[in-house]
Amino acid sequence: MRRKLAAAVLAAGMLTAVTACGGGDDDDGGGGQSTEALCEDLNATLDPLEADLTSAMQEAGLAAGQDDDAALAEAVLQLNSLVTEVNTEVRGAAEDAADDEFRTALETFATELENLSGEVESGNVPDPQGIQAAGDGVAEFCG
Repeated sequence: MRRKLAAAVLAAGMLTAVTACGGGDDDDGGGGQSTEALCEDLNATLDPLEADLTSAMQEAGLAAGQDDDAALAEAVLQLNSLVTEVNTEVRGAAEDAADDEFRTALETFATELENLSGEVESGNVPDPQGIQAAGDGVAEFCG
């Protein structure tokens, strides 16, 4: 039951945060890419992953609820793979960001997503406030 709750918390936190990037109108100039361009790129890359994330999280919750350790282990592997894919994009955007505050918001989001995923993998019930706050931080630039 504890893992089922953890998967449900992860589902809510990840989906909120992943879809937070909504395309802003900020143009930073400077040496990196503009915030607007990065938000558009992130949306194009991350939007298709939302269905996969949802599916993996549902599988993890179902497996945990049925005490199916093998299915849960497989679902956690899928979640970790998706988190890695999302974070590769988010950290890449952070490296390319012209705006230092936007870069920090992206890096914070990636770290919180890793922490949340790690808690689920450990069988702990994660606190979704960190990922929610990090997603809100990105949304300030992309929303």
